[in-house]
Amino acid sequence: MGIVDIIKRQLFYVGLVVSFFAFVVPNAISHVLVNSPNGTEIFEVGSSQTIQWTISIGHDTQFWHVFYSVTGAAGPWIVIEENIPPGDISTGAIHTLEWTVPDDFSDQVRVQVVMDNVVGGYTDISDRDFSIVPSTERDTMFVSIDMVHYESVPDAIGTPALPIPELASIVVLCAIPQTGEHFVRLLSVDPETGGQLGEVVDIGELPTDCHPPEPGHPPDPGKVMISEHFLPGEIIVLNSELSLFILPLSFLPDGTPVRTSWECSPPPDDNLPWGFGTAIGEMPGSEFGDGMPRLFLGTDQGQIVVMMHDPTGGPVLIVSEVWDLTGGTAITSIGPIPQFRGFALGVSNGSEVMGVEPSPFAPSVLFQLRAPFGSPVASFVVPDLSPPPDDGHPVNIALVDGLSKSVKLASIPATAAGMGTLNIFLSPPPDDNFPSPIVEIAPGSLLMLTLDSVGLFYDPEFTDSTGLSGCIKEISDPLPLECNCCVGLTGNVDDDAGDIVDIGDLTALIDYLFISYTEPACLDEANCDGAGTVDIGDLTALIDYLFITYTLPAVCE
Repeated sequence: MGIVDIIKRQLFYVGLVVSFFAFVVPNAISHVLVNSPNGTEIFEVGSSQTIQWTISIGHDTQFWHVFYSVTGAAGPWIVIEENIPPGDISTGAIHTLEWTVPDDFSDQVRVQVVMDNVVGGYTDISDRDFSIVPSTERDTMFVSIDMVHYESVPDAIGTPALPIPELASIVVLCAIPQTGEHFVRLLSVDPETGGQLGEVVDIGELPTDCHPPEPGHPPDPGKVMISEHFLPGEIIVLNSELSLFILPLSFLPDGTPVRTSWECSPPPDDNLPWGFGTAIGEMPGSEFGDGMPRLFLGTDQGQIVVMMHDPTGGPVLIVSEVWDLTGGTAITSIGPIPQFRGFALGVSNGSEVMGVEPSPFAPSVLFQLRAPFGSPVASFVVPDLSPPPDDGHPVNIALVDGLSKSVKLASIPATAAGMGTLNIFLSPPPDDNFPSPIVEIAPGSLLMLTLDSVGLFYDPEFTDSTGLSGCIKEISDPLPLECNCCVGLTGNVDDDAGDIVDIGDLTALIDYLFISYTEPACLDEANCDGAGTVDIGDLTALIDYLFITYTLPAVCE
């Protein structure tokens, strides 16, 4: 090799080194830092918000460019304002830009600030997603939901059993955007109809003295659950710093939840960089040799912090393990899959649903199934206990498509293993019952939270094979609800508001059968003999009830 070739080769490697330091090293250090919005904020359309950033290393900056994305950190980026004069370009200088929030609903919003220098440039984006929601006059926004179906209702007053045979308990984590306060709203509904039982109860602001917040990162409560195993009958709220807020749950005889006081468990360890809390789930403990239940806390950096009770009987919750399963991808949802090989934990991260078999030493990843729609799986649940996969039956799950914000059904085969594609077998078109897209769901049968943070819907007839039914009720402002228009006994043919059966109903039935043939508002109410069809037999039964034997008409089906 000649001297010229040697020089060329050396220059080539010098060029590589220069390129590395010119492009890789500078971008490993943030020269500009976005201070706000920096994640978890909720901005209403049309509101005025301040974007703030700091120069951490000064340069000969010519312009600033500011953008936003509604699809997370990967963009694409939409212009807020370009060619902003540089102003103070010294290290430590703070810059701001007033932004009128656009009509662009999303819960995956980020802001990007570009430092445009004479030579090169630097960027920074919001650390976490924040939300743009419709403008509303409501003071309260819904953040997270959960539901548990109680067949044996926890009693608050010591009687052997409540007069209500069963109820579905709903908890809603709420935020007041104007003050930053958080509280929970509790209500009970009839699991068969969605009708409200008792009164709605708000439990006041979560404690703020549980753990001092880190500078620049105020702790935002993000997920709520009603525990059935780890702390049976108690509500657990997870905040961004992995603190837990705990509230006992019980009910008065009419189903009204009982007001109690919050307890607080601080973060498991201040010194470990586990990321911000994003998901919460539990398992009963049968899958562990000690039989003790576990609580799983997911983070935005992909860890699962496994919590358990102190084996010595102490009151403190301890960390038994920390799993790093996703390679840094944020965990969006955690839920049990009781049917899968005895008991497995399901985790949604990125565009995948992952099945994990816990063990006392190291978890075993059973499968990683990628959603075909290519967007994040925002939330998922196993709606009910379908036959176990050991018998060759698949496990059906309900999930929220993070792109279309719609509820879909997917099937996980009993033989699922390794990498694969999630089988979406039911993807219904948008439903007129929903004023905005869905971002979170909870089982039993299916509770749904809308993107605008003010809509709460319940479908008591949802199943893991047929999906959403025609019985979808909004319970944001709960009222007695019925899926069937016929309530109690038949006979209210004229749709009387007081459900009174009288001569007016007889007149309406005669009109339908013989005169104008105008169908009653609720045809099922005219099925007075219970035979299933409306005919002369129903007229006879109604006359008999009103004038002859007074035998009550048939019960609504």
